[in-house]
Amino acid sequence: MLSAPGTAAERVTAYLRRERDVLRGCPVGRLTQDPDVMATPALRAPVEETFTWLRARLAEVLQEGVDRGELKPSVNAVATASAIVACLQGGYVLARAADSTEPFDQAIAGILALLDAHAVRAASPIKRTVVLDQLLAEPQDTHRVEVRRITIAPGHAGGLHVHNGPVFGSVETGSAVYQIDGDAASVLRPGDVFYEPAGVRIARFDARDEGVTFLGYFLLAAGETPEITFPEAENG
Repeated sequence: MLSAPGTAAERVTAYLRRERDVLRGCPVGRLTQDPDVMATPALRAPVEETFTWLRARLAEVLQEGVDRGELKPSVNAVATASAIVACLQGGYVLARAADSTEPFDQAIAGILALLDAHAVRAASPIKRTVVLDQLLAEPQDTHRVEVRRITIAPGHAGGLHVHNGPVFGSVETGSAVYQIDGDAASVLRPGDVFYEPAGVRIARFDARDEGVTFLGYFLLAAGETPEITFPEAENG
């Protein structure tokens, strides 16, 4: 399992999660409880060699994970490998003492959670940025949204106007001077977004020298169509 395809974390997880007779304990680990085995160098040597090999193999897998950018550089492969083996063997002891596999499962889940905390997360290929989060002046019963691409010729002043419903917009090309009546003017450039509240006087939406093209999003109630009025023209 440690040689199977996959990331370092996946291979270690597969090894630790493989089917085991937990309550019987580890066959090699049980030998460490035999005083005759531990007192006899020839018998103890294979036990030591097995655990030494396992720690080294786990360390090799973990170091591969660090080298491939799957695990953080702060991961000490040798120390972490020893911790994994200690957790595995300790899990057997706890399970046998409780006559339940639950302590073993908890120990494995704990060491895997610690390993996961040191995993490097791949950057998302999608980036989302909120460019406008606008509260409406009052609840809007929106039945449909009409989107228009609007182009204003270079230097043309849109004039004071009012919309019958909320309008959101985003500038595609060019630029314009935008001003809600009573507020400071600002310049909208490509990528900028704006909001024209329903019934509010828009003092300026004036194309600059290069003209402006923008998308307008009109929020409409059932049966409603976008309407724009020019108070100064009506008064004249």
